[in-house]
Amino acid sequence: STNIISLIKPSIELMKSYEGTYQIKGGPKVKIFLENGILKVAQGSFLAQLIPTSDNEFYIKEENISSLFIKNTITGDYELVVYENGMEFRGDKVK
Repeated sequence: STNIISLIKPSIELMKSYEGTYQIKGGPKVKIFLENGILKVAQGSFLAQLIPTSDNEFYIKEENISSLFIKNTITGDYELVVYENGMEFRGDKVK
């Protein structure tokens, strides 16, 4: 599989802060993790690379999904927002 080279490189520290398990409301749990400097997403047997389009926006080429990490000002944790087929899904970090 070919890796897409992105011109945008969020810092390792920033990407590390996105790591964790997120519970999509009314949906599955997804795991976000950093591997060899690349942010990845896993859900069940699905595994994909998150390609940065900005410091907190990422694109999953295989599924044509955009995702966004938004910091919750109250908890200080990140929320995962997923855009797929014109729909928006949100997930809270559970661990």
